[in-house]
Parts: sequence; C-alpha cells; structure tokens
Amino acid sequence: TASSNMASVRLLSAVRSSCRTAIFQRKFQCLDRHFSSSSVMAAKYLKLDPKYGDVAVIRFDNPDAKVNTLNREMQSEFLEVMSEAQENPAFKAVVVISGKSDNFIAGADIKMIESCKSLEEVKELSQKGQAAFSQLESSSKPIVAAIKGTCLGGGLEVALACHYRIAVADKKTGLGVPEVMLGLLPGAGGTVRLPKLLNIPTALDMMLTGKTIR
Repeated sequence: TASSNMASVRLLSAVRSSCRTAIFQRKFQCLDRHFSSSSVMAAKYLKLDPKYGDVAVIRFDNPDAKVNTLNREMQSEFLEVMSEAQENPAFKAVVVISGKSDNFIAGADIKMIESCKSLEEVKELSQKGQAAFSQLESSSKPIVAAIKGTCLGGGLEVALACHYRIAVADKKTGLGVPEVMLGLLPGAGGTVRLPKLLNIPTALDMMLTGKTIR
C-alpha cells in the first residue's frame, strides 16, 4: 500500500539524515504499527515481511518468552531469513526490528552457553556467531537495526553488525555488553566492531564494566 511504502521511505530517510531523537520516535511508533499488521513469511522466531515495497522487514519475536534471547534455533533461522532477503532481487534494503514492545534482543540464551561441555563446543558456538554476523556485515544491501528497548550482549552484537543503527530515546532502551559480569567478553565480533564505532577508551569501558548506555 502507499502508506506502508511511505513508512519504509521515512525509516531509511531517518537513517540517512540522522534525524533528532524526538522526530524519529514519532516515526518509529508509526512504523511499528505498520510492521505489526500484515502477512509475513514466518518461522518460529523470525518473520520476514515482504509487504513494504523494496524494503524487507525482519522481525525477531520469541513466542515462548517475554524477551528475545539468541539461541541456536534463532541463529539458524536468522541466517536463512537473511539469505532469503539478500538473494531476493525485489529487496533493496533490510530493516531488523523486534516483535516485542519493550526489548530488541536481551542477549544470548544462557542455557545455550551452559549446555557447552567442552572448549571445542564453546569455540564452535562463538565461530558460528561470528560467521552469522559477518554475513550480516558483508551484505551488499543496507541493513538497519531499529532498536526499542533492551539491546544487550548478543543483541547489541546484531545491531553492531548492521550498517545503520537507530534507537528510540525511551526509558526502557539500553545498549550494553553485560556478559563481563558472567566472566565473558563479546564473542561474536563485538570486541572489534564496538571500538570502530565508538573509540577504544569508551568501548573498553563498556566491555570491562558491563555498564548499560541509555
């Protein structure tokens, strides 16, 4: 429809022009209403919405939990959906958004990490995450992470691998890599991407203290 196409145009325009937060917040709320009300190509955890002209909208939404967390199944689905969006010539750009009203992705599923019984399993898990986000980063089509709510750990790594990031100035919105509190560092490329986007002192402060930026 004309209104949905205009919504897609407004989102990409917001990225290109680095709109002020208040302006983007009104646009985001409008987009969120549009993106939540049409037919989709759906797996369990991710939905690819093809109804917005040449912009593919990929929505993270775990139906079994109040918050989105990255697990093996979601990671596998994400690669499949991203490949579909990348290979479809009808799509010129991609928006990654959450189906939850108050969180983007709250991090990796701790149970997935705890299930690793050996160093080799941990290494494989990290390498698969790195491969997935490298695929995202190397996409020939621009990818926008539209963030509202909690964006932590693996969730922030998803956003870092996208080409653009825009976030709503909401009290529930927070960005960080708190896994250091569990004795971990970002394992999917965040230790490289975060300093590139910020600077080394600020990135180290985030990674070594686990603080959340609001």
